[in-house]
This record gives sequence, structure tokens and C-alpha cells, in this order.
Amino acid sequence: MKKTALFVLGLIALLGGAYGVEITYTVTQDSNLRELGNLLRMVGTVREGEMVFYQGRVGRNAGIFEILVRTERGWQGWIDSRNVLSQGSQPLPSFITDKMWIPSFYQQFLNGAEIETMFDYEPFWRDEYDDHIWGIRDPPPWWWSAATTGFEVRDNVVYITGIYTGDFIRFATISQRQDGSTVTLRVICEHRSNRTPQNRFNSRFSTGGIYQLTLMIDGDYMDVFVDDDADAIARLVGVDLHFRNSVRDVFRGEPVDLSRIVWPRRADGSMDFPPHGIDMSDFEASHMKTTRLRVRDNPYMESLIVTTLDTGMEAKVLEEGSVATIGGITASWARVLTANGFTGWAFSGFLEPIAVEPEYPDPVVAEAPEEQVAPIAVATPAGQPIPPLSAFVAVAVAAIAVILLVKRKKKPQRRQD
Repeated sequence: MKKTALFVLGLIALLGGAYGVEITYTVTQDSNLRELGNLLRMVGTVREGEMVFYQGRVGRNAGIFEILVRTERGWQGWIDSRNVLSQGSQPLPSFITDKMWIPSFYQQFLNGAEIETMFDYEPFWRDEYDDHIWGIRDPPPWWWSAATTGFEVRDNVVYITGIYTGDFIRFATISQRQDGSTVTLRVICEHRSNRTPQNRFNSRFSTGGIYQLTLMIDGDYMDVFVDDDADAIARLVGVDLHFRNSVRDVFRGEPVDLSRIVWPRRADGSMDFPPHGIDMSDFEASHMKTTRLRVRDNPYMESLIVTTLDTGMEAKVLEEGSVATIGGITASWARVLTANGFTGWAFSGFLEPIAVEPEYPDPVVAEAPEEQVAPIAVATPAGQPIPPLSAFVAVAVAAIAVILLVKRKKKPQRRQD
């Protein structure tokens, strides 16, 4: 009897060490249980309302997250994580579970930033690729082997992938609850591949550790905090698969179809980057903001905000809309194109036209003809013109000649002896 008790205690200790925590799930819909080690063979079917128990492993099969569980009947196998919910937990909203969450700074790479900028955010990439990447045939830093850092938050599972292909951390969710725009998850780190030890995620989590993840959500933006840390471990944006793969393709130097990109927006509608496809080549500002001004999707106050521009920023008015009175000012809404590439509607009562100086054509200077000296004619008191200067000169010369001739005639002749 004593040996049996010791064996049971030892087994409990072993299981406790292996699984780290007990998680009891309620089956939310009838599900097949796959056999451990055989992806095709089914153990049996568990029914809605049954309880199953976490057995320390989380996996992924054909893109579907699975949890290794034991049933009340003693069966053990893999169950689709979407078909169970830990007891006392609330299902997560679809606006969290349906998105791929990636670092918000990745947006800049689709806006033309040099991929070397990655080192400003992921310094370990430069330090560790020699030891932890496979693409030896490619020149460093082997961008071809880059994936994208990302969070997948699902009911019962959180999965973090690193920038390196094959670098990941898996969590099983012990409990989850939502309070407004805040989601709190209590999780256990089931596995950490740790290909990049200096990565901020690998250095923060350890296999078997239990953590609290707090998700602060603002539309398509989400900040992730761990335990009582004051600073977020990640600032993320929720995107679709095309967006995430486009970032990866930018890293690899492959072409990207930006026309299909759906840019993340906060709950108020604002974006950090403007949509692509806006021609700014002939942009010429016509108005200036006189105060902080919100640019909206549509010409009314309840519409989502596209962006907020500070005092002094310039915009081009594209068209006038309906008239409204806001803050005691009556004016029309105007569809504008901002200097940084956003389009939307702004209340023109807070727009000041930019004074444009009129443009005058350059004066045309005719080429002067070759200078000619005209005869000088001076009016006499009688109103008759005086003869030209050349006439005076001729007269003067003649007078001098006469004087010399007269003097010669008056000269006394010498007496002859």
C-alpha cells in the first residue's frame, strides 16, 4: 500500500514537472481526437460538454493549432484548439483571432524604407545570423531566410514567430478574459526554439514559465505587456496574410503588389502611413491648417479619422462639399490631399488659403538699333531752328582764314636799296 501511494505521488510529481500546470477544457463542439504519433488515425470522438485535460503539448497541423489532451475516459490524443475552451474563460473576439499581428514598424518597409533599417529594431539579427540561419549560399545577412516576427492569438493558444525561419515560442492559455479593449491572458510557455537567444522574446520567456500577457487594443493596433513590465514587449498591427507575406517579400527582394495592401487603422480611423497609389507629382498646396485638424473618411463629424495634422501643415483642396457649422464657424467641408499623402475630408473653416503672389511675365527688352548721331537743332527766339553745328564749324574756319589773309596784306613791305 505504501509503495502504491509513493508511486502515485511520484507519478503526480512527474506529470506536474512535465506539464507545469493543470488546464481543464470544456469541449464546445463534437470533435475527433487524433492519435499521438499518427496524424491519420483517430482515437475517438469527444462530445460537446465533455471535459478534457491538458497534457503539456501544443502543436500545429496543416495550419490548425492542436492541443494534446486526455479525456475522462482515459483516451489521449490531439484535439483542434478551436473546439475547446479552458474553464472559466471567455472566447476571444474575432477581431483578435482573425488577424496576423506583426510589429508596427514593418509598415515602413512597404513604404520604401531600406531593409537595413531592421537593425534599428532587431539588432540581434546582425549579431546572430552566422550561428542560427541556414541560407549559407546567400550573402549576409541572408534576407532570403527571413520570415516576419508575428503573434497569432487564438482561443487557448498564443504563437510567436521570430524573424528567423523556424524561430518560435508556443504558449498554452490557462485562462483568458476581456475587459473592453483590454484582453488578459494567463499562459504557460510550452516550447521555445531559442534560435536567437538575444531576441527580446526568447530572452523574456522560458519553457515551462507561467506569464500574464496583457493586450491593449486600439483598432488594428495592439500593445503587448508581460506581467508587471512598464514597457510593452511589442507594439503590433493586425494585418491579413497578404500584408505579412508582402513584408517578407520585401526582405527577399521580390516584387510586391501594393495595390492589395489594407493599411492598419486605429479605432478612430487614423493611420500611420497613407495608402499607396496617390499621385503626388503635381501636388501644390492651396491651404494651410490654422489649428490641429482632423481629416476624415467622409464629410461629417462622426466619420472615422484618417489622420490628424498639426498647425501649419499644408494641403491641397480637391473639391468643396456640404456646408456645416462647427465651433460657431459656418463653412463647407473640403476634400483635401495633405502634403504627406493622405486624402479625406476636412472642415474648411479651419483652413486658411495660402496667398499666391501673381506671376508676371518677364519684360521683353527689344534690341536697340545701332546708335546714330542726329544733327542738333536748337530753337531760336524767333522759333526758327539754328543751323547744324557743322555749319558753325565751317563758318569759324572761314573766318580764321579771312583774318589771316587780312593780316598778311597789311604787313609792310621791305624797302629796297
